[in-house]
Amino acid sequence: MTPSSPITVTDPVILVLASGTTPAAVGTARGQLFESFVARLLHAYGYGKPTTERLNTTANGIELDVVASHEITRQTALAECKAYTSHVPAYMVAVFHSKLVTRRKSSSDDGVQGFFVAIPRLTADGHEYAEQITANDPGFHLLTARHITDRLKERGWIAECPTSGSLTSDLAVVITEDGVYSACLELDAVSRKPVRVLVWAARGPVPTSVLAAVATAEYAQGCRVVDSRATPAGPVQEPTSPEPAPVIVSVTGSRSDFEYQLPAAPRFFVGRKRLVDDLCRALDNNAGVLVLNAQSGWGKSSAALKLEAL
Repeated sequence: MTPSSPITVTDPVILVLASGTTPAAVGTARGQLFESFVARLLHAYGYGKPTTERLNTTANGIELDVVASHEITRQTALAECKAYTSHVPAYMVAVFHSKLVTRRKSSSDDGVQGFFVAIPRLTADGHEYAEQITANDPGFHLLTARHITDRLKERGWIAECPTSGSLTSDLAVVITEDGVYSACLELDAVSRKPVRVLVWAARGPVPTSVLAAVATAEYAQGCRVVDSRATPAGPVQEPTSPEPAPVIVSVTGSRSDFEYQLPAAPRFFVGRKRLVDDLCRALDNNAGVLVLNAQSGWGKSSAALKLEAL
């Protein structure tokens, strides 16, 4: 892989960033932001402003149920959105599809469309189950983070990263109070560790408030956040620090038979014959560096002193 080759990540990250004076206020603001984003997403599929039936924000993510009407066909759409920190399990697809079928049977409109939004994506068995539903129900639609990102690009709401010539990873869609933006991690060409977060708008500059919000998110991993369009192109190297000098400590053995504060001196060392024989055999075979690995207090230093004496 050359330094200019991108690292492909299957699932983009959907970041919903909001501000607030308390965790509860932040959660409420995130839920409202996501609600507005889903309304805009459904509009991209031809639906009007949806009606929210349920909105729940937890530590694990955001859950949103909405109903909308198509602006041309007037068909109803039932949408259930799960934006979690992990993959959405299969049973949630089954529950939603049951709701969708029930809605069709309990109304005069048997063509009710169903949108199940799973962010970042479904589990493996969840995807298999969703594919089975789709094969038998053309009115069922699965939207993952990848589907959402592709649709936003088609509509021109987000754009490809304007920075070239560097390694990038972890593409993200950033939903904020100021609008929808894109981001990615810029990686060091050698260590592959993130060194900067690049953020960009489809057009124009990124507001300072958006850069600050991304910087406080776990996604940034403490890296510097910059506007990609306002930043010189080219690879950035990971900050280097001088290697610390190796520390070599001389170990002192005990001075009596039961002085437990120090390792046992060779003259007080008993047992461990098999261990000592193995160590001596390794030295005779020019093994090189020997590593004694055991829990604290299991006699590593005592064995090392014994080996030195031999």
